[in-house]
Amino acid sequence: MDSIGLIGGGPAALLLFKKLTENLSPCRVTIFESSSRLGCGMPYGSRGASLEHVANVSSDELPPFETSLKEWVQSLPKDKLKTYSIDKDDFHEKEVVPRLLLGDFLEATFHSQIEKARANGFEVDVLLDTRVTGLTCSKTSAAVSANDQKYNLDKIVICTGHRWPHTHEGKVEGYFDSPYPPAKLAKRFNHTVALRGSSLTAVDAIRTMARHNGQFLQKDDELIYQINEDSPDFMIEMHSKQGFLPCLRVHMDEPYVKKDQILPREEIEKNIEDNDGFLELDFLFEKGFKLPLKESDPKFFEMVKDLSLEEFIDKMMSYRSKRDAFELFREEYDDSLKSIKREESVPWKEMLASLSIALNYPAKHMSAEDMLRLQKNLKPLVATVIAFIPQGSAKELLALHKAGRITLIADGENGTVTVEDGKIVYSWENSKNVYETFIDCIGQKPLEEKDFPFQDLQKQNVTSSARLRFREQAVGQEMKANGNEHVIKEGNSYFLDVPGVNISDNFQLVNRDDVASNLVFLMAVPYMGGLNPDYSGLDFCANAADLIVEYMQNESLSKTEEVSNREIRVER
Repeated sequence: MDSIGLIGGGPAALLLFKKLTENLSPCRVTIFESSSRLGCGMPYGSRGASLEHVANVSSDELPPFETSLKEWVQSLPKDKLKTYSIDKDDFHEKEVVPRLLLGDFLEATFHSQIEKARANGFEVDVLLDTRVTGLTCSKTSAAVSANDQKYNLDKIVICTGHRWPHTHEGKVEGYFDSPYPPAKLAKRFNHTVALRGSSLTAVDAIRTMARHNGQFLQKDDELIYQINEDSPDFMIEMHSKQGFLPCLRVHMDEPYVKKDQILPREEIEKNIEDNDGFLELDFLFEKGFKLPLKESDPKFFEMVKDLSLEEFIDKMMSYRSKRDAFELFREEYDDSLKSIKREESVPWKEMLASLSIALNYPAKHMSAEDMLRLQKNLKPLVATVIAFIPQGSAKELLALHKAGRITLIADGENGTVTVEDGKIVYSWENSKNVYETFIDCIGQKPLEEKDFPFQDLQKQNVTSSARLRFREQAVGQEMKANGNEHVIKEGNSYFLDVPGVNISDNFQLVNRDDVASNLVFLMAVPYMGGLNPDYSGLDFCANAADLIVEYMQNESLSKTEEVSNREIRVER
């Protein structure tokens, strides 16, 4: 390889750049970044955070860098840390930091990695404030169009990060398709604001609005919320399907888990081989979740050892559904503080987080039936249990609730928002309300192939839509007969269309002939949600980078061996 292009310069690009410059032979790397900064991307810069927003990962949960977040924080001048209310002499590796500060760390780390790469012989071109306007492929190279120039490259990795398409925002007053950038919510709301979603994205919106319509005050050992005089009617209604609040951060014995740590690749490959090319969800649940608990948490294991996946989920969810969400949230807040203070983990929560990582990469080998089970049953549990809301955010939600400024409404499966005669109407169960302000806070939605930003690749048959084959064709046939628009038939086989584009195990784009590109790789999370159920976070980016660079290494080695064998034949 002579040249590699990274489209996007955020956290995903940082982790890929680190991996490739530490494992490949020196080459030219060109980074195309649309903003003026490297490393922070949307989540950790002004496009996704303000001073009040806190990361939900600590120093020891980050992928390993040459300088850890803790070491970097302790190297900063006290004046800078004062802005973030951090005392570096009392900073612990388990402590979460403001997202903007984490963005500064990632930016500094990226520049450090660039210096290191250049010292090791890599040529690195950083093009900031540069928007890529086109991407095409030939048989042997790819071309990027940007700044009225064309860049020919041997490999390209798309790292464009989050994307929040607008449906009504900007057209309907008071309608927000996402809470980002948060500056748009930093204003007075003297009425009831409706939020769809109750996890970390919703917490971002809540923290911003609460500060611009009141203030948090520490009174003895309790945080209280006091409304501003000019916002007496400020109120937040959170809507979610099941009416659950996320769980809180707890102590974790192994905070950073690699993808093969729970289930070795060999075991996954054998399960696929033994089951007609399908990876079994029940195998992942038994081997990747229940069995490890036999040693780490024998008491919990005895309670769940005979439960199926669905029975386990029902047990966990029914416990939450029987309790008032905020009462349970208060209890879990107290328990989380004890867990951190005593450094006592909650093994089943830790294993569930690990299972989510373990199943993410091979999920594309599941049958359509198992993916439907995962999406319907397991994913909601994972989203609730391992969202891991920071304690500071939890205190603010509890203070708002005690002040009567926030409620949580369970929508069931029927919560919908519509615009009728210019008004925002939210309907659920047998209820309907009109709101002046609505904010969609369900997080990054997986996007479709038609939303892919580089349509020339689609025209050149480099991309295809993601889909999974039904193991039992009769199941697909019945679903299609019942009008399921996501089920398609090709020949005698039935497939389930899932969001995003098709990718290989090594994150290569796969075309309509089921051929993986050896030129273009994908690390942009919105376009891979159908085949990677847990597709966010720095750990995801690090593991994806491992697989991409491993492929590049093997390809380079194969070409070297091919040239060597050719030379031997010539000599003979």
